[in-house]
Amino acid sequence: MGLDPEPAAATRPAGAASSRPVVYLPLDALTGPVCPRFGGVDESHARLLAESIDALPPIVVQARTHRIIDGMHRLRAVVLAGQFEIAAVLSDEDDDQAYLSAVAANISHGLPLSLADRRAAAARVVARYPEWSDRRVAKAVGLSGKTVGALRRTAAGAEAAVRIGSDGRVRPIDSARGREVARELLSRRPEASLREVASAAGISPATVRDVRDRMNRGELADDVRPVPDNVRAIKPRTPDEVDCGRLLRNLSHDPSLRYTEVGRTLLRRLLNQPATVTVVEELPPHCLPIVARLTREYASRWADFAEQAERRARVEAA
Repeated sequence: MGLDPEPAAATRPAGAASSRPVVYLPLDALTGPVCPRFGGVDESHARLLAESIDALPPIVVQARTHRIIDGMHRLRAVVLAGQFEIAAVLSDEDDDQAYLSAVAANISHGLPLSLADRRAAAARVVARYPEWSDRRVAKAVGLSGKTVGALRRTAAGAEAAVRIGSDGRVRPIDSARGREVARELLSRRPEASLREVASAAGISPATVRDVRDRMNRGELADDVRPVPDNVRAIKPRTPDEVDCGRLLRNLSHDPSLRYTEVGRTLLRRLLNQPATVTVVEELPPHCLPIVARLTREYASRWADFAEQAERRARVEAA
């Protein structure tokens, strides 16, 4: 895992938010925070933590530098309690990853980052990842997308030609070319779904819908240009591929489901299933084991439900 501390690994205390082994580091081995706060450590908060020092989870430390990713107030609490070492877990993240983890940790628990801290974090993330969308940066630092957009406009630096959203999709900042590609693709395959065209053209489904509507109204020229070689072609849907959107629309229009309580409950649960799952890399690491366990359990329950539904359908058809 990188740099190994001198003390031997200790048993992980209850409440530790990581499955990584816990070690005890001497306080003088630590080199400061990855993400400093403008206001420094809040002494009153640290004193409160010092009163329950044994119940505190370990801090998170970057293995290579021994800088603190998460836990500056816990460190201060340990100092106030007169101790000379602290429980920690080591992370092998690089500097950029460690910074993002530090910001995420400090907006999700403990003493929240101030507005000034979050704005400073947004400026740093935008400078380091200019291709990230405003919403993706906002999600990482705990601000609104509009605030990040305003910060981006006032910041000096290179402007990326595309933006990568929280869903991992790449979209051009100037959608004019994407609209042109969408029009060309829709002219060749008018039955293609909005999401298929959006994925190939690098624009949003809503933009594709607007292009399609304008084509239907005759507002766009109907000459079809060749689709450039660097544009991903839309693959015809295979017979076995499930069009979830179409199936859900058909179900939601069925009166026998819409007007019964059990039917409405089923529709709500089906409609709440995400079309695209959150990118795993964006989730807090300490949540991943629970998320994995829950999703596997839910998938198992849905599989059982599907088997029962298919069994009854065969009986009714017999």
